Amino acid sequence: QSITGVGFQPEMTMISERDESEAVAVVDILRGNTVEVNISAAAAQSDDAQKITAIGNDGFTVGTSAAANQNGNAHVSYHWKFGGSGSSNTTGGINSTVSANTAAGMSIVKYEGTGNAATVGHGLGAVPKMMWIKNLGSSANWSFYHEGLGNTHHIPQTDGIKVDAADRFNDTTPTSSVFSVGDSDETNKDGDDHIAYCFAQREGFSTIGTYIGNGNADGAFVYTGFRPAWV
Repeated sequence: QSITGVGFQPEMTMISERDESEAVAVVDILRGNTVEVNISAAAAQSDDAQKITAIGNDGFTVGTSAAANQNGNAHVSYHWKFGGSGSSNTTGGINSTVSANTAAGMSIVKYEGTGNAATVGHGLGAVPKMMWIKNLGSSANWSFYHEGLGNTHHIPQTDGIKVDAADRFNDTTPTSSVFSVGDSDETNKDGDDHIAYCFAQREGFSTIGTYIGNGNADGAFVYTGFRPAWV
């Protein structure tokens, strides 16, 4: 089934089957449309030729996978446009391949881990306020960095409580050119490929921040400066 109306050629796609508990799959231009990693699981990336079979100029095509095309069920997909097929970035201590959309403040970064603390170029030209990082070659939890938590903490996808782990980001705040990784298998396992989705705040595109809950049905109000399409 061909799905159109996206408005551009997607370079990162997240797709979810809404009526059942199928895993939420993510594909991107640096790995290819048939190579998925699940945002809700620790598993390594895997091939699925029947989930997203092709990416087009205005959308995508799904195959027979129940997670993407279950007959009669509702599905939802989210799409981002980055910076094309990617280019080499040698700014950090670990070389990377980067697809960056600096106007929107987003980049995809693919790199091979070394097992030793190092820096990785992200290509944004601005400080990332949020990063999603996944070891592609091994079963390892995602590591979610957020400016509001600081460089000593991350959020695992299976538990909303922040975790203090110096080995994820080497207790170092990202700069406008690089982010730091420690010696953890989740962000820098020796010999494994890793993927990082990096986001800097850009007016009109994104707001990245924190808020304090008040337990009131009429709050808390979070000002973003625009009507969010994705929260």
